Amino acid sequence: MNYLLSKRPVLMGIMNVNPDSFFPPSRAQSEAEMQARMEDLLERNCTILDIGAVSTRPGAPDVPLEEEWRRL
Repeated sequence: MNYLLSKRPVLMGIMNVNPDSFFPPSRAQSEAEMQARMEDLLERNCTILDIGAVSTRPGAPDVPLEEEWRRL
């Protein structure tokens, strides 16, 4: 589906699985938190789910690829 051609708004839900996300309320650290957050986003009819495993905040440390995959 091309969301750019959509005739209605498209809602994107964000869940961060890294411990140092810029926006603390978006963080989910345990599997139970991740499951609950994902269910909440789906109940809110999010069309796109963005799951972040590395912080993009200024000054955030680099994370090895293996750690990024472990978080996901």
